[in-house]
Amino acid sequence: MQITRSLTFILVASSLSACNLFDGGGDSSTVCVEGARAVQASDGRTLCLSLSTVAQAPFQAGFFTARVTHRLHLTDAEGRAVDVGQDPLIGTIDVRPLMVMNSGHEHGTPQAASFEDSSDPAQGRYDWVAYYIMPSGPMMGRWYVQVSLEDRGAADPLRLEFQPEVALVAAPDVFSARLNNAVDETANMAGGSLRRPYTVWLHEVVPVQGGGHRLTLFLSTQDAVTMEMGGMTMKHVVFPALIPGQTRLHDLQGSERTVGTVTLRVSLDEGATWIDLEHQGAGRYAAMLTGMAPGQRQVLALDLAVDGLAMTTSAGAAGQLSFLVP
Repeated sequence: MQITRSLTFILVASSLSACNLFDGGGDSSTVCVEGARAVQASDGRTLCLSLSTVAQAPFQAGFFTARVTHRLHLTDAEGRAVDVGQDPLIGTIDVRPLMVMNSGHEHGTPQAASFEDSSDPAQGRYDWVAYYIMPSGPMMGRWYVQVSLEDRGAADPLRLEFQPEVALVAAPDVFSARLNNAVDETANMAGGSLRRPYTVWLHEVVPVQGGGHRLTLFLSTQDAVTMEMGGMTMKHVVFPALIPGQTRLHDLQGSERTVGTVTLRVSLDEGATWIDLEHQGAGRYAAMLTGMAPGQRQVLALDLAVDGLAMTTSAGAAGQLSFLVP
């Protein structure tokens, strides 16, 4: 389905994430169903928001270092759906995944810029995709999914917070490949130099009636932008989608360039033949593939070039994805 233009969903983590956790607001009041967060709107209504995940093969539901389809369900305390495109009080939804690392650094993660077609606002259902770049845990840090609801009757938005546990994708599945080129550098979280990572994410593999599959990959990268915080100038790491002619990147000295060309190919036969993927918008690249056997493991070899620079693993090898074909 298509989301009407009157419905606005703001996704900001791929550009500038908040550098400080907001007060999550809400609670787990028994007014709401188990697992939902409750918050009071300015018109006196108690609103209930829950966060879950849904998945289609080869993915599984849950929070992993891969594409994750989040499902936000927004109702009032009586269970009636809240359609933010039609509600007289509740407007935009602002979602910010934020990792707070044990080192003290904070950052977002790549994510989609709009609702997924599986959203159904009339049922209070809002689906969106994020691609988690690292797991949570005692050795890493904690992920927060911060949600703000516009309340037209109040000066400040209604704020709620979830804390998902993000796990590593288990072998032999490989749902993302991190590639780079030594001559393309950016600043790391500590301000030092880093080979700029270009991550190829498995977005979906869909069987097509009549045979074959439609493969969609998502491309993201990493950049460091200058921000003013509390009178101080600081570098902040962001993870934008890779969009030819739009994505702006900065080198170690802060000079800006716009990505010009992106070429992405995949091979089903270890590089003997290659299939070109076409950019579909928003950093998603797709192609029709034949020859993948449902239920069998497929290894995809990747060939990525950005502005003419070939991207490989840090060891100089080609990137690969591996998954069970749906």
